Amino acid sequence: VAGERAKTPAAAGAEHERARHLVGIVCAECHGGDLKGNGWNTGAPDLAVVAGYSAQQLTRLLRTGVGADGREHGLMSRVAKDRLHHLSDGEIAAIHAYLLARATAPR
Repeated sequence: VAGERAKTPAAAGAEHERARHLVGIVCAECHGGDLKGNGWNTGAPDLAVVAGYSAQQLTRLLRTGVGADGREHGLMSRVAKDRLHHLSDGEIAAIHAYLLARATAPR
């Protein structure tokens, strides 16, 4: 866990710094400090998967726990219903834009 705390989400430009900070708080706990998935038993994937989500689909996931495939996804669904549904529309839009920029950036 100490190693995870040393990792941070990748930079994706100044316009995404607010969202980068936000995902470091709300997503890193399960998806790892660098958002590349944690390899633990939770099955939390690399958040590059968000490249396959529209803004509307990500909003639905974070508010209701229902993924792009129309299904709930275990711990992610529980966390969305318990905590993430409080995110504002602006915060979710910023998170989506940041995660898309991160997913499409050269690695």
